[in-house]
Amino acid sequence: MGTFSAQFLIGNSHPYSGGIIPNYRIYLSENSRPALVLKKENEDLSLKTWVPTLESTLEDALLMISAYVLQDEEILAGFEGLLEKKDYIELYEDLKVVKINNLYNINKKVIKKYDNLKVIISIFEDSLIRSQIPVLKDYQVELEVCVPVYSALFSPMEKEMKFRGSLEGENK
Repeated sequence: MGTFSAQFLIGNSHPYSGGIIPNYRIYLSENSRPALVLKKENEDLSLKTWVPTLESTLEDALLMISAYVLQDEEILAGFEGLLEKKDYIELYEDLKVVKINNLYNINKKVIKKYDNLKVIISIFEDSLIRSQIPVLKDYQVELEVCVPVYSALFSPMEKEMKFRGSLEGENK
């Protein structure tokens, strides 16, 4: 496992005060190759690990939610038994590109029927999925996307802190 560059909280929204009541979480690990690691909330053991596609990692995470958290029958049928056979899936090797794209299209239709689902995505600096955020417009799911408004990160190359953004806050 490499460095975590994003976290997904999956659960239900509170009916009166926003936020989330999390049941699961997915971590995006990066370095030599990315991995999506699904865990049940309050448990440390990984349930499932996927090596996602590089160009659609964000959609792969949403597919993982529909398959394992929601256990949607139409999504599960699209995997043709693969999910029951393996805990570690490499999407490039285990599925053909046509099949993956078909599953994305099915997921865009089925995920919206789960009206109690909420996903909060925290995307850290330089995450692979930062450029993929616009695809979320195609998914009708209650969600929040959190990106850094400020960061202070040490640069080992320059041996100094690098600052991005502002701590001034928003005027409402």
